[in-house]
Amino acid sequence: MYRVKLFSFLLLAIIFSSNTLASLPDTQKNFSLERYMGDWWQIALIPNRFQKMCVGQAQANYTLLSSGDVRIVNQCVDNDSKLKSAEGIAKVNKTFDDTARLKVRFAPRWLSALPFVWGDYWVLAIEEDYSAVLVGSPDREYLWVLSRTAIISKEVYERLTATGSAQGFDVSKLILESALSN
Repeated sequence: MYRVKLFSFLLLAIIFSSNTLASLPDTQKNFSLERYMGDWWQIALIPNRFQKMCVGQAQANYTLLSSGDVRIVNQCVDNDSKLKSAEGIAKVNKTFDDTARLKVRFAPRWLSALPFVWGDYWVLAIEEDYSAVLVGSPDREYLWVLSRTAIISKEVYERLTATGSAQGFDVSKLILESALSN
């Protein structure tokens, strides 16, 4: 009887894990981490706890380090019109052979060994010229539209958000922080 229960448990665990892996969102094929480096403006986001103090002008800068990791500096303006800044690090998630699937950490380096300080940052879609991008998490709780400029076209925004919707993200939760051009 014990073996039957153990077998049933293992079978359910395998089925659950394979369904979870099968339901992961797709990431951008042939993504170039090097081309991604530089400045990005936040155009829209699904609100999250770690950006709740931001009221506008959210930007990020990515710098490729010699180690292959990426230095991240995020900044935004808060309710008191003060510039807030957070520095972090990103690295390719070794679970996948995919440079578009990163792990990010904004906690102090000495906490790096703790898995819960790392978050998923997956590049889901990017414009061919690397001018705008859709970034999300595999659990579909987080989603951002970023651009190299503070404004993107409505066409690009709709193309990126359609990709997010097709991959199971609730794009109706997106808060647009920037005007769209026609």
